[in-house]
Amino acid sequence: MHTDFENLVTETIDKYNMLEETELVVVGFSGGADSVSLLYFLSDFIKKSDKNIELMPIHVNHGLRGEEAERDENFAKKFCENLGLNLIVVREDVKALAIKNKISTEEAGRNVRYGAFRKHAEGARSKVAVAHTLSDSCETMIFNLIRGTGPKGLCGIPPTREDIIRPLISVTRMQVEDYCREKRLKYIHDSTNFGLEYTRNKIRLGIIPLIKEINPNFEESAKRLISIISESEDFIDETAEKALSESYDGKSYDISYIESLANAVKSRVAHKILSANFNKPVENKHVNLLLDVIKKRSGAVNISKDFKIVCDGEKLLIEKSQNKKLLFWKKKMELGKNFLTDINNNVIIKVVPADEIKKADKNNIWFIDYDSLPKECYFRPRQNGDKFKFKNRGITKRFKKIFNELKIPLEERSKIPVLACDNAVIWAKNLGVSKDYIPKKDSKKILILELEDNKND
Repeated sequence: MHTDFENLVTETIDKYNMLEETELVVVGFSGGADSVSLLYFLSDFIKKSDKNIELMPIHVNHGLRGEEAERDENFAKKFCENLGLNLIVVREDVKALAIKNKISTEEAGRNVRYGAFRKHAEGARSKVAVAHTLSDSCETMIFNLIRGTGPKGLCGIPPTREDIIRPLISVTRMQVEDYCREKRLKYIHDSTNFGLEYTRNKIRLGIIPLIKEINPNFEESAKRLISIISESEDFIDETAEKALSESYDGKSYDISYIESLANAVKSRVAHKILSANFNKPVENKHVNLLLDVIKKRSGAVNISKDFKIVCDGEKLLIEKSQNKKLLFWKKKMELGKNFLTDINNNVIIKVVPADEIKKADKNNIWFIDYDSLPKECYFRPRQNGDKFKFKNRGITKRFKKIFNELKIPLEERSKIPVLACDNAVIWAKNLGVSKDYIPKKDSKKILILELEDNKND
C-alpha cells in the first residue's frame, strides 16, 4: 500500500514528466530528512519501474560547521553505501569564496552546490534532483512577499526549471518526516536550520507557526494559491512572448501594438524587452521607465553604460549609448558561398547524399539533416524569443541565458551568426546544430555548413 508521500511524489513526477528521456539523475544529498527521503524514494521507484536510470548522489561539504560537517559527510557515505550507490563528495571553503566574490555565504554555498550538480550532469540525458518541499515553497512565497515581490514571486519554487527537478515539491516537511519514520530512515539535523540569524529560519520557526495557529492547513491553502498564480503567470508569459514576436520586425518594436495590450501583458513585454537586451537584473523601476516612454511615445531608457532603448514616436529602437544602432543583418541561405559581410564572415553550404559523409576533422564544420529544413532559411543574429535545444542535455535554453553563461560580451552577441527560419533556430556559431536538425540514421541528404576563418580579425 502506497503512503500519501509516495502517491504525491509519484503524481508530481508523472505530471511534470520529470524522468522522461532520462538516463542519469544527479541527486543533491545533504543527509537531512528531505534529501534522505528523496534519494530513498527515487532508488525504490526506479527499481520497481522499467526505467534504466542511474542515480548519482552528490554531497557538498561547505567547510562551515567543523566536526558537524564531517559527521554529515560520514553519514551520507554510509547511507548511500547501504543503498548500493556511490556517493560523490565535493569539499569547498564556502566562506572564503563568499569573501573573494563579495557575496553572502548562502549565495556562495548555492553556487558551489549547483555548480557541482551541473558539472556531473553534463554530457548525458540527465537531470538534477533537489529536495525542495511544499514547505520550502511556502517559505519562499512569504520571503518574496516580505521583499515586495510581484505575482511571479508568489509562485514559490517551481517543480522544474531547465534540467532541475523537484519531486518533493507537493509534500510538506511533516509528510517527509512521517515517511522517514515509516521506512525507518535515519537522517541528520543541520544546526544552522535552527539559528534565527537567517531570514528563512525566522520565517520557518517564527512566522509560519503563527500562521498555522490561524489555519493549520496553511501549506495546502498556499499550494492552491501557488497553483492558481502559476497558471495565470504562464498564460501572461505565453501571451507576452507571442505579442513580443508580433511587435518586432527584426529591427524595432511597434509601439502602437504594444500600447494596445492589456496592462499585465504590456508590463511583461516591457520586462522581456529589457531582459533580452541588457546583461543585468531588470527591476520594476526599469519596467516603469520603459512603460512611461511607450505611453509618451518619446524619450529613452538607459539601463547600462553601453545601451539604451529609444522611442522615435512609432518604434522602439535598441541603440548603443553613442547613438549607434545595434547591429542587425539578414541573409538568405544559398548553396555555395554565403558572404555575411555585416560581420565579416563567410559560410560555405553544400548538400550531399548521407552515405558520402565522412567525419569532420575541424571545429568549423557542421552536419545538418537537409530534409528537415524549411524551404527558406536565413543567417542573422539572435532575436528575442530565440531558443536553442541542446543535443545531449535534453533541455532548451534562451540565447540570452546561454550567452551569459558563456560570458560573451554584449557588443559581440549580434555578430554571432545564427541559421534560422522565423524563430526556429537551426544552427548557431559557438553552439552547433539544434537537436531537431541533427542528422538521423534514416537521413537521405546532409547539408554541410562550413564557417570560414575570419582572416581580417
